[in-house]
Order: sequence, then structure tokens, then C-alpha cells
Amino acid sequence: MAKMRTVLLLLVSANALERPKPKATIRTTKADVEAVAITEALQNIKLKVTGGATTGLAHRLEVGAFFGGWYALNIYYNIINKKVLKTVGLPWLVSWAQLVIGALYAMVGWTIGRPEPSSVSAAVKDAWPVAVAHCGQQVTTVISLGAGAVSMTHVVKALEPLFSAAVNAVVRGEILPLPVYAALVPVVGGVAVAIATDLSFNPLSFSAAMTSNLFSGLRAVLSKANLERTKQTAPELFG
Repeated sequence: MAKMRTVLLLLVSANALERPKPKATIRTTKADVEAVAITEALQNIKLKVTGGATTGLAHRLEVGAFFGGWYALNIYYNIINKKVLKTVGLPWLVSWAQLVIGALYAMVGWTIGRPEPSSVSAAVKDAWPVAVAHCGQQVTTVISLGAGAVSMTHVVKALEPLFSAAVNAVVRGEILPLPVYAALVPVVGGVAVAIATDLSFNPLSFSAAMTSNLFSGLRAVLSKANLERTKQTAPELFG
């Protein structure tokens, strides 16, 4: 009998081991789903803006080319503005005329097949904070160019990254890595030396350029927040 009980116990144990164990269930919270959705949306935004990979040498070269093109066009823009202001002498009129022409350009683009917003009222509601910052940046830059030398405005405008980092920390509470702030130190030092030794220093031109930097920082931070919230691309947001 003892041997029989032992055999039965072994058979029962073997049968229990052969039974498939229930799979462990993984609970997914609402926060997890939202985090995944936000990550995928940001990745899609990067792919739409860059048109391809978001990492690697090719992407770095592409971003570098955009920075170089932006800088070259910015220099040309400042020189042309100064020539116009020497002839007209009305910075408010010049700046607002440029904004109106930009709006007309966007409308022409929509009529010839460029994707337009599905809801104009919703697009205006989303974009108005960015538009106000852009308007302030445009007007104060033109005032600075009209009041002083082009070189002075261009040097002071080099502080835009400093203002963007400061506004980003205040508005969004996002603290960037320490090397980012360290990289701004030589920029600030260079601008300070250039302004201190500038014989053509103009208080109005300087203050207008600094105000323009503040508006530019606001525009950058608000644009980033808008792109993340609405899942728009940069061309869709700016016209």
C-alpha cells in the first residue's frame, strides 16, 4: 500500500507540473498609454519636419545646413532692412508691411495647393500666442535696425539662445543640461565686449534688440509647446 501511495503521489505531481501555467497579466494604466502616445506624436513631428532620420551624421549635417542658411538669410535681411529704413525712416510702417506681406504669402500658398488648416478658427486660436511673440520680435528688430548700426543689432541678437534658455526655464520649467548653459558663457562674454567697445552705441537700438531677443525666446518656447500639443508641423504652424 505504501508503494502504491508513493506511485499515485508521483503521478499527481507529474500531472501538476505538465499543466500550463497561467500567463501573468500586465496592467496598463491610462498614464502609460498617454506617455506612449505623446512619445509617438513627438517622433512623428520630428520625422515630418526633417523628412527622414532624426539621428546620425546625415541628420546633423541637415540641421547644420538649416542653421547656416538661417544665419546667412538673417544677415541679408538686416542689411536690406537698414537700406529701406534709410530711405523711408518709418520702422513701424516697414515692420507691419512685412508682416502683411507674410500673411498674403501664406494665403497664396494655400490657394495653389499648399495644405491649409482644417479649421481656420481653431488654427488661429492655437497660433495667436506665437503670432503675438513673432509680431513683437519683428517690430522691435526693425526699430533696432533703424535706430543704430546693423552690426550692433546683429551682435545683440546673438543673445537669442540665452533668452530662449531663460524663457524655457521660466515658462515650461525645463532645465537644460549644464553643458548647454556653459556654451552660452562665451557668447555672452563676446557680446559684452563688442557692445562695450562699440563707438556707435545707441541706447534705443540696444534696448529694442534686447526686447526683440525676449520676444524671440517666447516665440521659440511657445512654438515648441504648440507643436507638441497640436501635433502640427512647423510649416503648418507658421503658414
